[in-house]
This record gives sequence, C-alpha cells and structure tokens, in this order.
Amino acid sequence: MPQRSCTRWIVPTLMLLVSLSGGGQSFAASDACEEAVQRAVRLLPERPPKIEIVDDQQHHVDAFVRAGKRVVYLRRSGDTLRHAAEGRGVFDYVLAVTIWHEMAHLDGADEREAQRREEQLWMQYIVERRIDSVQGLEYLRLLQKRHR
Repeated sequence: MPQRSCTRWIVPTLMLLVSLSGGGQSFAASDACEEAVQRAVRLLPERPPKIEIVDDQQHHVDAFVRAGKRVVYLRRSGDTLRHAAEGRGVFDYVLAVTIWHEMAHLDGADEREAQRREEQLWMQYIVERRIDSVQGLEYLRLLQKRHR
C-alpha cells in the first residue's frame, strides 16, 4: 500500500520562518530532537498514537505515515524537526501542525482534509496569540498556497 506524505512545500516555508526569526544554527543532537517532539506534542489538541524519529534517506519529506501503521514518522534530517530541535519558538508550532497533519492521515483523511486540519490548528495558534501574528499569518498564507 502506498504511504501518505506531506511537506513538499515545507522547505521554502521554513526558510522564510528562519529568516523572520533570525535562526539558522547547526543541526541539533538526538536528545534535542526528542525534546522538540515532546514540546510539539504538548501543543496538540490530542496526543498522537506513536511518533518515531527516523534516519530515512528514502523519503524527501519531513513527516510521513505508512498504511497499516499507527505511527507518525519524523525525519531527523527534515527541516521541520531540525529547526524545532535548535530551540524553542515558532518551530515548535510548525512541528506540532506537521504532526497534526499526519495524524489526520492516520484517521483516514486525504491530503486536502489533512491540510485543512493543519491550517485550522495553525489559525487557532494565531487567534490564541501563541505565535506572532505576522509570522503566523505569513505561514498560513504559504500553507494555503498548496491549494492553488
């Protein structure tokens, strides 16, 4: 069965957030990746069934799920996890909505529905003022470009 994946658009989007946040440090250690995932999970409306950080060179996305498995896989070398591991901030939220998107696939959502749920949660973060509104709205605009 084919796997579902997302985030082909994430690299340019993350580069925009890096430039807005002044980030761009070196790759973080494994413990930092685990800590970033824990922070992101605390930001979600519900816990994912299971998350595994993988050293996967086969996939060119930041996160994915596999048919028949109740696991969200995060690529250690993916931009989303890497930037979240470099420090707290907006990337914790980016990682959270990335996980949320993949959780939607685990619940049977197609790509369009997973994107809608991801955008909805991101908008909630903006409304609740958990993230900077300028950064948040710019990222939301980029997320919505996927539909065009």
